[in-house]
Parts: sequence; C-alpha cells; structure tokens
Amino acid sequence: MFNEKHMFYIIIATIAIIIAILIPMNVNAEEIKIKDIYKTQQRAIPKVETVCTDRQVPIYNNQQSSDGSSILGTIIGGVAGGLLGSTVGKGTGKSVAIGGGAVAGALAGNQVGKNMDSSNDVVGYQNVQQCTPHTRYDYVNEEIYSHSEITFWYNGQYKTLTFIK
Repeated sequence: MFNEKHMFYIIIATIAIIIAILIPMNVNAEEIKIKDIYKTQQRAIPKVETVCTDRQVPIYNNQQSSDGSSILGTIIGGVAGGLLGSTVGKGTGKSVAIGGGAVAGALAGNQVGKNMDSSNDVVGYQNVQQCTPHTRYDYVNEEIYSHSEITFWYNGQYKTLTFIK
C-alpha cells in the first residue's frame, strides 16, 4: 500500500518525466507551473436537540383510578344496588340480594362513570411538559482536493494538463 512518502516520490517522478518529455519540445522550464485545484463542498452536521413545550390538560371532577375505572361511579352504583337489593327477599335471601345488588350496582356504576361525558365536569387545568427530539443541521464549507494542473508554454501558446495525484 502507498503511504505519504511513496506518493511524494511518485509525484516527483511524474513531474520529472513530464519535464523530460517537454524540454526537448522547446518548452521553457522556467514557465512550467504546477498547482493543486480545490473545490468547496458543503457538509451537513446533524444536531439532535430536545424541544419541550407546555400544554394545558383539563382536570375532571369524576375521579378515575390508574386502571381507568370510575371510583365515584363505582361507589354510587354499589350503594344504589344495595338499596335496591334490600327491597327484595327475606332473611338470608335478603342478604344475598343486598350483596348481589351492591356488586351489580358497583359494576354498572363503574361502567356508567367511564362512559359519562365528563366535558361538563372540568374543574381546572394542569400544565404538562411534553418533550420530543428535534434534528437540525449545521452547514460547514470545506475545501477538498479536486485535481492538479501543470501549465507550460509550447509552440507559442500555453498548454495545460490535468492530473490527480
């Protein structure tokens, strides 16, 4: 593999060969110019930033537990079901009716509480911060090697040869 030292010797040898070819062709060695040509290239550098915004979330009167069930609906339904169950049966049957009515009422009240339109039950608002990643780009201009040129005077005019080192 070529390293920088090898590349330097290859470039010097190439220039020497070009000059050796051009001198017998009446080329003035003092008028030989070699230069590297660079071009500007724009590069995008991504930057990830976290953008946070505050938004207001309504707070509702009907309390719900973490699993989404309506606590208030469950309590009211259970009491109403127990009261209705107390009007049915006698003795042990009455106790079973009260218990069954309470359970059935609690389940029904929970479901009603979940399904209630709570838009009229807003008691306030709470600020909640919401953060999301956002990518922006910084642009930098870089000068990168394009090619090299050797310019010389030959037969009354300038000639230019391009090459890549």
